[in-house]
Amino acid sequence: MNERQIDCFLAVARLGSFSAAAQALYISQPAVSYQIRSLEKELNVLLLYRAPQQCALTAAGKAFLPEAQRLDEAFRGARQRMAALAGGETALVLGCPQFMLRANENALFEIVRRAESLSAPIRIESRELAAPPAHAEQLRDGVVDLMLSDIDLPEVSLQSMARRFLFVSGAYACMHEGHPHAGSRLTCADLDGEHLLLYDDRTAFLSGIRERIARSGAHVDVQTYDSFAQAIAYLRPDRGVSFFPCPLPVGAPVRYVPLALDPPTRIGLVWLRQRETDPLRRLIQTILSMPAQTWNSPAGI
Repeated sequence: MNERQIDCFLAVARLGSFSAAAQALYISQPAVSYQIRSLEKELNVLLLYRAPQQCALTAAGKAFLPEAQRLDEAFRGARQRMAALAGGETALVLGCPQFMLRANENALFEIVRRAESLSAPIRIESRELAAPPAHAEQLRDGVVDLMLSDIDLPEVSLQSMARRFLFVSGAYACMHEGHPHAGSRLTCADLDGEHLLLYDDRTAFLSGIRERIARSGAHVDVQTYDSFAQAIAYLRPDRGVSFFPCPLPVGAPVRYVPLALDPPTRIGLVWLRQRETDPLRRLIQTILSMPAQTWNSPAGI
């Protein structure tokens, strides 16, 4: 049993599909499948029920899940201890929502670059966060040391948690360039009667948009696909809207229209006060000192 097997199992269990797990881990879907099969062979049990669109934990998978989480934390702790013995380099885990790993990739690279260039370098590992409110459990359980999150969520507003604002998250409606709404700023109410083409609706970004649309009173038809790329393939001139945090080149005849969210989503840093170490404080200050334009958000600070 190895760390890669555990990483793949936890990603599939959290995201519900092999393709989503592959994207989160930056490896191919066959590689994820191979790691899961080898783990099942080693344990001599079936951990996951496979289906074309989604998979689910078997009874054995549910029983193994807490064991896998403990192993994951043990692997991470061992790496941190060995890194400290090897030369004092500090490793911290930064948790990011799935959409930010895609929309703010340049900002994450910049965080790593700045942290490694400090006089006392800080090594950073990035990890995809579970959808709220489960991401707060990852912070409390020590799976991540620091996370980027909507800082207005109740689960990160506890007295034990510290928060610092970074930027306001952008939101764009993606539609065919011939769509009647193309070229104008949208509100959630404007989407009444629309077909929403969503992808992996477990993400906090899409869940937040759906909640705001529901509160606006708009009635929509929702279809869900495996990925954003798959969803936009079904956009038509007369119907279909998808969403992404920033304009993303896709090589298709689409138009991105700003979507006004009320209230806006405020993204910031969240950490546990009781685990605030000197390396963590330095990393927080490093991130807070980054210019606003670093973040791919047109509505940033």
